[in-house]
Amino acid sequence: MAYVGLADYYIVLPDYAPVPNGEAPPKARAAAQKALAIDDSLAEAHTAVAASLQSAFHWDEALREYRRALELNPI
Repeated sequence: MAYVGLADYYIVLPDYAPVPNGEAPPKARAAAQKALAIDDSLAEAHTAVAASLQSAFHWDEALREYRRALELNPI
């Protein structure tokens, strides 16, 4: 979950700091991928991957990750 938190930080960072948009999504995706490497069943990690893909305009991949997150945690 710590890597998920780090990914979430990088996802919102451009909204709050003068960071180029192209810099944060790869860092977010890397942190989320580390979380998935530890536990592939974390819906939060799939959501973080999806958000990082969405911010990089990779719509189809993001949608697939969002759907996987919903499969794992439909609540």
